[in-house]
Amino acid sequence: GCDEDSRISSKLVVATSCCIRSGLRIEALWARNQGAPVMLQVRGNLRANAHSEYFATNIREETMYELTVVIPTKNRLRFLQEAVASVPAGVEIIVVDDGSTDGTCETFKHIKNMGTGVSAARNTGVRAAQAPLVGFLDDDDVWLPGHVEAHLEAHSANPLAVATYSQGRLASPALEAFGPPRPSIMPTNVGISGVLQQVGRIVFKRSLFVPFDEGLSDGEDLDWVERMALLGPFAPIPQVTILWRQHERLTGGYAAWAKRYRQSGEV
Repeated sequence: GCDEDSRISSKLVVATSCCIRSGLRIEALWARNQGAPVMLQVRGNLRANAHSEYFATNIREETMYELTVVIPTKNRLRFLQEAVASVPAGVEIIVVDDGSTDGTCETFKHIKNMGTGVSAARNTGVRAAQAPLVGFLDDDDVWLPGHVEAHLEAHSANPLAVATYSQGRLASPALEAFGPPRPSIMPTNVGISGVLQQVGRIVFKRSLFVPFDEGLSDGEDLDWVERMALLGPFAPIPQVTILWRQHERLTGGYAAWAKRYRQSGEV
């Protein structure tokens, strides 16, 4: 497992170059998925390079962040590199490790999960967050360019909202999007709609955070959304800002994902 005091190793250069390449690829995929022209002049785009200091130190900087992203992870280093690269500069990144043995701890600055499982990891990350707004990103998914800006603008326009949420699309292991944007309906009263079972599209006020139920082995995201929605409205963003990578995993996958959406009435 990972040691909470792990430091960056000689893998630093390799991990950074991988993230830069992944970040550029994500830019191109986003342009195609949104129906916009694909920009080929990516060589001068240094967006992914903005996180070079993230690999270089474990010392938290005294920076005033607007948004924190919490990324729980366990043994998905190859996907985690792309997830981190998809987060733009100026966002506080908190990687919460749940006991990885694949080199994650030696490659990324991280904090140790104070419990076990994804719910505990998310709770751990939120407790460590500095920004007033917090979002989640699974280690095998990616935010698309414009995700942060869209959510910050939506919070500014809807100051009474507990959270904002955008649309997402399913994607292949190579991040080729398929299927329609989800959810297809975007109510403000999400607690009774059951349309939000993927929390990577949500950005919420940290001051209103209701912890995940760490005793649930499934459905923890829907449970959390329902309890958060009791506090007030969720402001919808009719824009695809996240890709959910579908791949072989120990549990879950597309079949389980689709089943839960059918139960909610979404598909």
